[in-house]
Amino acid sequence: MRLRETAPTWVPVSLDPGASWVEALKWGTYALVFVAAAALARRRGILWGLGLVFASSVAAAFSTIGHGLLGATKVFHVYEPLFAPAPWHVGPLINPNNLSGYLTLGSLAGLGLLLTRRAGVPGWLVGLGVATNVGVNVTAASRAGAIALPIGVLILGVAVERRRRAGKDDGAVDIRVARLLVAAAVGGGLVLALLGATTETWRELWDQNIEKLSATRWVVPLLREHAWVGVGRGAFESVFPAYREAPGNLVFTHAESFPVDWAAGWGFPIAVAALGAFAWALRRRAVGAHRSISAAAGWAGIIALLV
Repeated sequence: MRLRETAPTWVPVSLDPGASWVEALKWGTYALVFVAAAALARRRGILWGLGLVFASSVAAAFSTIGHGLLGATKVFHVYEPLFAPAPWHVGPLINPNNLSGYLTLGSLAGLGLLLTRRAGVPGWLVGLGVATNVGVNVTAASRAGAIALPIGVLILGVAVERRRRAGKDDGAVDIRVARLLVAAAVGGGLVLALLGATTETWRELWDQNIEKLSATRWVVPLLREHAWVGVGRGAFESVFPAYREAPGNLVFTHAESFPVDWAAGWGFPIAVAALGAFAWALRRRAVGAHRSISAAAGWAGIIALLV
């Protein structure tokens, strides 16, 4: 007996179409923000962009400090997280890794302003903001953030040294003054971190648990079975439990590595093409990091954030 059923006219590639539509909306929003930011950068210049990122990161840092001082359990006394955040972890960015990443980006933007004579902002004020960012960054107890920040500072230091040897004058402060300013800002932040850190902070920073990194290894079977078109962007959370090796109810919403996450969602062909375009767009000359120290600072912050 034959079942007289018509074949579907189309089927979704995603294994979780609803989640993929949500991700499509997110990425569409990202694209609009990117276009708006690019237009403002062309109109206002790099220093205006660095100032905006730096100011917003300092606002996030002070907001986190304020929540900690008040012992707040709700963000701005409105949103109550579904989990119980650790002390001094409540603020606009509840996830410690997200907070640390944004503060790292803001710290490098601040250093870019600090090293530029044309910034138009008092150096002591910028230095105080950078120190605050660094202090809150450490107390956020993000192990990745603790590694990424010095990487960004190192990249910026190499850029400053290269420009000094090339004898280029792009409005940057004298190299000896630059070293002193960076050391004072970052060192001041570390002092603030030492004063504000608790036993719980150091326990989190020295935590030896690397289960999150194991997620990358667990994704290998998923990648093997869905190599060409992936499981669909946003479908990782609902599909990954079938491949996860660790017991328990812990939910992984992403692969803990954005290249692996892209490959899982889109498949290898699109992921490789996207990563290649991403790398091409972020190369040093494309963002003007070879022309000015302020652009180099922004570029170093992006690289540190990606790390």
